[in-house]
Amino acid sequence: MKHKDRSVENDVRGFCGWQFLGRVINEAEDQEKGLVVALFETGGRVSEVIKLRKRHFYLELNPEVIVVDAMPVVKKYEKISEIPDPKKKRGVRWVTQKKADSRTIPIKKTDPLVPYLVNHYNKAKDYLFPSMSRVEAFLIVRNIGKRMGDDIVPFSSIKTSQLYPHWFRAQRASQLKSEYNFDLLALASFFRWKLPGMGATPLYTYLSWEEMARRMGVKI
Repeated sequence: MKHKDRSVENDVRGFCGWQFLGRVINEAEDQEKGLVVALFETGGRVSEVIKLRKRHFYLELNPEVIVVDAMPVVKKYEKISEIPDPKKKRGVRWVTQKKADSRTIPIKKTDPLVPYLVNHYNKAKDYLFPSMSRVEAFLIVRNIGKRMGDDIVPFSSIKTSQLYPHWFRAQRASQLKSEYNFDLLALASFFRWKLPGMGATPLYTYLSWEEMARRMGVKI
């Protein structure tokens, strides 16, 4: 099945567990481990993760968490004008453009996968994944899954051979909800989701990285 036919809404029912994520890491080659862990720990879209640079990471700002600051958010658009469109019910359609946005998040240092992220960070010179494209990232994840065989992924409706980058983003959301009891506000703050019924969500509505860290059990 093609990647475009996959949907995390249908594919993910809950957190797959650290043991399964450990299996994914064990099948990954050295450079692949960093990508897999970054996809999960940051919860970023693949196009955001491949833009990560060392300057986004603060490893020593807090003894219990790594702070990822100003991580790019690429799927943000703003309406700039209307143009005629006879195919639309209103006879017009909005013209949109990408809107610059970012998010700042905490990652607990005690997460089992964090050592792989730190190892990859230490080896990088600037960009964590220099010159990597979205397609290359997808193929890396898919090949790792194929090497794992064809088992059913825990709490998912896919097999290991069907793993794809966005699945890790959904797994991170499931893990934050399952282990830290993140509610909708906390999840929206972590992933920079627009909150339902609030239109353009004001920045002050979101939790700070410190507030999110407290919900992870960190004393700040």
